[in-house]
Amino acid sequence: MYGTGLKPKCMKLLLFDELEMETDENICRRLYLCLCETIGSEEVVKARRQFYATVDYFTEKKHFSIVTSGSKAEGLQQMKSDIDVMVLFRLVNVSENRTDDSFLIPNNFVMDTDDCKPGFTQLKGNSCHYDALVNWLSTPYGQELRFESGRIRHWIVSIFGLLGL
Repeated sequence: MYGTGLKPKCMKLLLFDELEMETDENICRRLYLCLCETIGSEEVVKARRQFYATVDYFTEKKHFSIVTSGSKAEGLQQMKSDIDVMVLFRLVNVSENRTDDSFLIPNNFVMDTDDCKPGFTQLKGNSCHYDALVNWLSTPYGQELRFESGRIRHWIVSIFGLLGL
């Protein structure tokens, strides 16, 4: 049960003592109160989620949008909570699978999860035409292009540096 993020006091509430069995309702109530103490009430979690959804909404632009995810964006605020930020370029098309005609779609990249950890993917170029910006942002890999998060991150940090932000 360790590694769940629950406080030791909460863990004691979840253990059953043979001499003292509680009703399901009482156990559920105690677990709910314990979770509220650990991660916040239902209203607090909803407010956190709404905050990140609002950030996503107001950062949407003509050529790109930003999508936040991760435990913080899901309303959890614990010591190891994180936030992931994805930038979706409208110029780029991402397909889940390679098809016979996907090569004809400009700036098309295909998701490849074969050599990735769970929850990760590689974006591999699969197009007969790439715009100059897409060519510049992507990394040549053999005879194909790939989007690599490190290169994109470096590009974004460089832009912010030039702008003095």
